[in-house]
Amino acid sequence: MKPIEPTETTWFKDIRRDYGITLRHLKELFHQSAKRVIDECPGELPEAPQQFMQTMSDLQQAMVVKIFLTYVPVGERLGEEVAALGEDLMFHIARRRTSRTETREMLRELDQHVQQIELRAIFRPFAEVPCLRDQLSRLETLLMRNANLIAKADGRVSSNEVAALNYLQSQLDALFPEMTCDSATGAPEAPAEKSGWKGDSPGGLAGEVLPMPIGGAAISEKSQGETERAQEIESPKRSTEEELQEALQELQQLIGMSAVKQKVESLTNFLRVQRERRQMGLKETPLSLHTVFQGNPGTGKTTVARIMGRILGALGILSKGHLVEADRSGLVAEYAGQTGPKTNKVIDAALDGILFIDEAYSLVAERGDDPFGQEAVSTLLKRAEDDRDRLVVIVAGYPEPMQRLLSSNPGLMSRFGTTIDFADYGPVELGEIFGVLCQRDEYELPPLTRARVLVGFAWHYHRRDANFGNGRLARNVFEKSIRALADRISSVAPITRELLTTLQPEDIVFPDVPRELLDRAATIRFSISCPQCNRISRLRAEWLGQTVRCTSCSGSFSIPWAEPQLD
Repeated sequence: MKPIEPTETTWFKDIRRDYGITLRHLKELFHQSAKRVIDECPGELPEAPQQFMQTMSDLQQAMVVKIFLTYVPVGERLGEEVAALGEDLMFHIARRRTSRTETREMLRELDQHVQQIELRAIFRPFAEVPCLRDQLSRLETLLMRNANLIAKADGRVSSNEVAALNYLQSQLDALFPEMTCDSATGAPEAPAEKSGWKGDSPGGLAGEVLPMPIGGAAISEKSQGETERAQEIESPKRSTEEELQEALQELQQLIGMSAVKQKVESLTNFLRVQRERRQMGLKETPLSLHTVFQGNPGTGKTTVARIMGRILGALGILSKGHLVEADRSGLVAEYAGQTGPKTNKVIDAALDGILFIDEAYSLVAERGDDPFGQEAVSTLLKRAEDDRDRLVVIVAGYPEPMQRLLSSNPGLMSRFGTTIDFADYGPVELGEIFGVLCQRDEYELPPLTRARVLVGFAWHYHRRDANFGNGRLARNVFEKSIRALADRISSVAPITRELLTTLQPEDIVFPDVPRELLDRAATIRFSISCPQCNRISRLRAEWLGQTVRCTSCSGSFSIPWAEPQLD
């Protein structure tokens, strides 16, 4: 059966295409996130791996249906454009085309079902599993884009649709301060309490209210099997060398971090040689892999730790190579006799992988006696030695407090022989991070928008202190900016691809930066060095993001980001 084909104007063709793309990206986000937890953070799995994959699939389907039904009253006749999107939605879920009548009946059936599902339940895995929290902003972006496309599919915008979009954004604003980064320090905020994945109320996770039925059958039963078979075809088992090369390539693709990359690569080369010696029956040189990561927040310490786990797994040093994150609250108990078992439980989950302890200096009180913290450190040191063939411990935090931690116990200094320093990101590197986030979520950056981004980052960088957010600052600015864009276009119709994807200068939000400085960004000059002859030039803002020709060597190169000259 063919889908409904309305008389499609150019703008609706764009909407329908973008709606399909957004649905696909949401499906990929939930599937890849589930796979990431299974592959990299198995200790965080709330249920069996296959069951978790199904839970995430069900949550994604619940979300797209809930958003659609927020703007489409199923009791009324569907307009041609909305009916077309409804069919596309049913195809996304049930993997088959439906008639207009069947689409309406399915939507009616689903309407009663999704009313009891709260957005908090859909976002909950991304908030409670640490290795997924960096995907929250992408999830919000795709959700708001999905809502805009549905609300404005008919080329008109009603007061009810504007109110619904604003209400959805207000719901996300209420949820996200709890789930993403603290606006002042950039530190990730964990949920107040983990109550388990299957709650006692209808607002709990998918196990109680999903999968959603269509015609008495689970909507995802058939498509899930097809997806799994497709995954088996598309993802053949890779060799350890391929996994190693993929991890090293991901390391190289990280922005900045030249010294960090060099140290990790040097360690990888050493371990490769040791592996070859072992295979030839030669003696190996013992090396403690327990490491100290020193740096301010948002400098990529957790990301590099995760990549190191994959490298060590590919080299056969660790059989799994997964990452388990912990901090003082996860290791130190409140009552005597509980800290040792609590610390051992976390270490057991990290065996055959990496235990990453952020803000590790908090294990030892700066002043006064802290017997519980000392017990956690003693337990950690013992297990780090006893299980050195199955465990790598990485302790991370601010440089000065980390040195205090190491000097507090001779065993720490001797067992953690390698230190890797993570430098702060400069304005250009922060711009590159911002650009990666925009590229990932399909946002365009005109030259004057880039100028405003760079000026804001330069202001923060030159006034940075111990709370400088680095990459988290870039992410926070990105999140605020895409919300500002959503506010700007909430009452605009018809919606176009350009409106949805172009961040204008007025969308870029730096709450602390003087407004007059941001407004002056278009007139500021930017410093750039020719990659071929190293000649330094000062260029106008309108050249950012463009390809230029060097007047000295005539070589051509692009300048996506450059150093703003604020003086």
